[in-house]
Amino acid sequence: QVNYEKLRARLLADKQVLAWTGPQSAAGPAGKLIAPQSLPGIVLDDADAKRTGHWSESASIAWRVGRGYLHDSNTGKGEATAVFTPNLPMAGDYEIILLNVPNANRASNVPVTVSVAGQSVKSLKVNQKSLGEISLGKYKLPAGTLTTVTVSNQDTDGHVILDGVQFKPVR
Repeated sequence: QVNYEKLRARLLADKQVLAWTGPQSAAGPAGKLIAPQSLPGIVLDDADAKRTGHWSESASIAWRVGRGYLHDSNTGKGEATAVFTPNLPMAGDYEIILLNVPNANRASNVPVTVSVAGQSVKSLKVNQKSLGEISLGKYKLPAGTLTTVTVSNQDTDGHVILDGVQFKPVR
């Protein structure tokens, strides 16, 4: 018995989004769940990461890989990390892609470190505000579990998102 037109007008007046018209990822449109195994290479979902600190599950219906994604609630800066460790079937050249759910409230300076055999190969800061797929670069990686990608919320300026990491072979 709710008058939809009145409810709609009120929600719009409160600046609620009733239809998504924002950016779409090359991997899929907003609102679509992407099965990790449907992407090329090795894909680790946020559930596969070894996490420390507080990470919250998202209730958003935004584009994402797997069942959902995690965020740091924009709190506990410097206390939360996530380490993704793939089991690469063979040595070779790989592009590493951080999978993300972009939004204006995301951090623009997320610290990410790529390590091989315990040695940091590259440390960088990534902007999670606008891209669903963020390339961390191309690397020559060994087979097995010697590679890690670590995401931190140290000194970040917004919500830090964990959706997944893709290790895509480069041919």
